[in-house]
Amino acid sequence: MYWRAVSHDRLNEKLTSVLSRVSQALLQSREIESNRLETPLTALTYQRELMDVKQTLQEIQRELSLTKLQLAALMNLSPGTFYELEIPARDELAVPDLNMNIETMEDLFSHPIYGASYEGYAIENIVSGLPRWQASFYRTANNAEIDLILEKGQGWQLYTTEKR
Repeated sequence: MYWRAVSHDRLNEKLTSVLSRVSQALLQSREIESNRLETPLTALTYQRELMDVKQTLQEIQRELSLTKLQLAALMNLSPGTFYELEIPARDELAVPDLNMNIETMEDLFSHPIYGASYEGYAIENIVSGLPRWQASFYRTANNAEIDLILEKGQGWQLYTTEKR
């Protein structure tokens, strides 16, 4: 969610600029059509393509703006509360060395990252299958944890911890 909100902050001005240019191109195409500088079919086809592009860009802009609202809700901010994201510079986002020396299935299953990766995959699939349940987790200062807490309404609660 954070990175989608970052994408909103990084791309919103560019999307607005491109939308403006698409609208200008649409107006110009309508002028070309009315002045009969192109065949009606060519002008209308171009206009339809521009409207499709405009609609797609507006959907992307709408989705990205919603992610910032959703992130605010996840952070328990009151609706309408202004917040700024701390966006790392692109050069700070170095790709880590992922040479994990995994050559066999046994190497994979015994690698420390396997458990966390599988756990995340499992939890993501469980949560996506239960859209009406509220998902969370709990971890103490001593790192004792419950990996997944599912709550529905006032009465139902499920707890699970995955250890391999």
